[in-house]
Formats: sequence, structure tokens, C-alpha cells
Amino acid sequence: MSSIEFQSMKLLKTLFLCLFIVPLHAQTYIAGESYFGINEYTEYIHGNLPIIISAPHGGDLKPNEIADRDCLNCIIINDSFTQELSRELATAIFEISGCHPHVIINRLHRVKLDVNREIIEGANGDLLAEEAWHSYHDFIDQAQNFVSNNSGSGLFLDIHGHGHEIQRLELGYLLSKSDLQNDNLNNNFFINKSSIKSLAQNNLSSSNLEDLIRGPYGLGNIIYESGFDAVPSIEDPYPNTSDDYFSGGYNTQQYGSRDQGRIDAIQIECNRDVRFDETTRKMFADSLAIDLIEYMETHYPNFTLCNVTAVNTISIDDFNIYPLPFHESLHINSLKNFNKINIYDIFGQLITSYQFLGSNLIIDTAMYPKGNYILELSNHSSIKIKKMIIKI
Repeated sequence: MSSIEFQSMKLLKTLFLCLFIVPLHAQTYIAGESYFGINEYTEYIHGNLPIIISAPHGGDLKPNEIADRDCLNCIIINDSFTQELSRELATAIFEISGCHPHVIINRLHRVKLDVNREIIEGANGDLLAEEAWHSYHDFIDQAQNFVSNNSGSGLFLDIHGHGHEIQRLELGYLLSKSDLQNDNLNNNFFINKSSIKSLAQNNLSSSNLEDLIRGPYGLGNIIYESGFDAVPSIEDPYPNTSDDYFSGGYNTQQYGSRDQGRIDAIQIECNRDVRFDETTRKMFADSLAIDLIEYMETHYPNFTLCNVTAVNTISIDDFNIYPLPFHESLHINSLKNFNKINIYDIFGQLITSYQFLGSNLIIDTAMYPKGNYILELSNHSSIKIKKMIIKI
């Protein structure tokens, strides 16, 4: 299906919904609440941030009423734990910002439905699978319309998992390995081919495409500085010719800004090391949430957080820490006497400890380099842990 055919189909579906379905089922979406498609095969968590997270290959449902896909060269292996990672990422973004991203999850196993393919291959002719396919993409359309109407621009993230030998994140911008092997991406050919075309043409930081993909404030480099290997980035600017690498699939093509609009798309292929272990996956989700907010704040016009109070002060049980994110000092106050505070780096190495004998403490953070840290407050009976960010 060509891009023109896809857009024409979406227009016809929109007209049909407006004429026949919406008046019967109109509803007001609430940020953070889940909404479901047919038989709950698809889940949409409504958001109030211009960030859309898609998890196409993490479902585990195998209903008998949908036939198994048996098309020629069909890929039916799931991207394990990408549904869990997407949910944890959304939770982490909310905990940091007080705001919800949009999340669309295909809950069907890939043997039943692949929503990152055109409908003929993805649903394999099964009518019920086709309904689920349409439901998934309709929810993405709704999320994109909300973002466009409320923020003007935004970012679509397609979360996948790879089994490649090199354990690193692969960020796909619809640029091939040979494209990325060029020394400079700043020409119209690469800009027009990229899924972040709109951002390359209009961003707060006046960054060009080369900067956005592997410059200091590119997403790959921000992730790398948080302790996770990523390509492309400054340290790993492109995949070698012999390397396995995913540059982006159907969803990245359809929902990025290559062909139209101001919503960009990045396919994030996650390696096993950040998906399979629950503790590591949660730590990665926390770190990626911080990195995404930094990326959005750095580059996107009209990116605002919905709850400034929630961002500036984090409250957990009986203590508050503020301001977050912070630059030169961190304030902690508590109704309880937490007698020890430990600060760890992202790898769990102890950086420093403080004695906390009163109800208030100010920590000088000017000496800390930019990065993600773990804050641990403890006394004889309890331990509280909070992820935080230091920004220069």
C-alpha cells in the first residue's frame, strides 16, 4: 500500500466515523485511562504530552477465533517484553513529569497479527485480525490528531526488540546503514528521506539533521551519556556494513514526518540486555523517560509539561525532594528522620553518602557531571529509592 493509498483510506475511514459511528460512541478521553478496541485486542492509553509510544510486537494473546498467519515469509516471533517496557516507560514519564504520553499496544501475538505491516500481510486475510489492525491504527490516528491540535508537533516512538549480536539500542530514522555511513547528513536527500524531517526543518536548538541524529543533543547521544549504548550516536555514529541494523518499518514510515505533518517518528530497537531482566528493564525505562523529556525540551517548540508542581517537587510517602530536574542543589525535607542518604550512578556504584539527622538537607550537586542517578534514603526500618536527573 502506497503512502497516498494509505492516506486516502484513512480519509475515507474518518468520514465514515464522522457520519455514522462517532455520534453513537462519542466519548471524552481521560489522560492515563485505558480504552480498548474489539475484544480488547488493542489498548489505547490516552495522554496529554506530545509523545506517542507504540508497542506493535509485544502482545501475548492467541485467540482461537483468529487464524494463525501463514503468509509467505511471515515473521511470527514476538519482540519479548516490549509491551512491558512500553508500559514502564509511560509510567516513568508520568512519575517524572506529572503527564501521560499516549500509548498504543497491540495485545495480540505476532502469530495472529502484525500491526507493523500493511494490512494484507499483517492480518493475513482474517477478518477479525483486520478489525484489530484497523483499531490499532485508528488509535494512533486519534493520538496524532490530539497532539497536532494541542501541541502542533510531537514525537512517535515505535518500540521493538532485536536479537542482534551487538548489544546496543538501534535508533531508526528511515536512513539505511549506507546513508548513516556518510560523513554529513545535511543535504536535502537525507532530510527528505528521514522520519524526523519536520524536526530537522524547525527546532528550538537550531540543530541540523546531522546534529539531531548523532550530535551532542541527538537522542542516541543523550541515551549513551545515560549509560546505554546506542547507534547512531557520537560514540557509535553508524552501523558497519556487516552489522545487523533496523532503520525503521511500516509504522515509522506512516506516522513520521517524512511524507507530511509535524509529528516525527523514531523506531527504537531494544537489545536483550535492557528487556529481559525486570530490574534492568525498569532502570532502563526510568533512564529513557528522563532522556526523552530532555530531548523534547531541547528541540520541540511548544513542549510543555502539564503539571509544573509535580515536576518541581517529587513526594514519596513522608519526604519531598526538589527541584527536579536540578542544577546546583537538591533540597530534601521529611517528616521522618532518614539517617542516611546514598547517591549511586546508573550502574549502581556508590558515589557519595550523607548523614541526614534533621528534617531538612541541602545537597550541593554542582560537582556532579551531567547524567542519571539513583537516590536512596534509609533509616533503621525502611528504604526509599528515587531516580533523578542532574542537568548542566
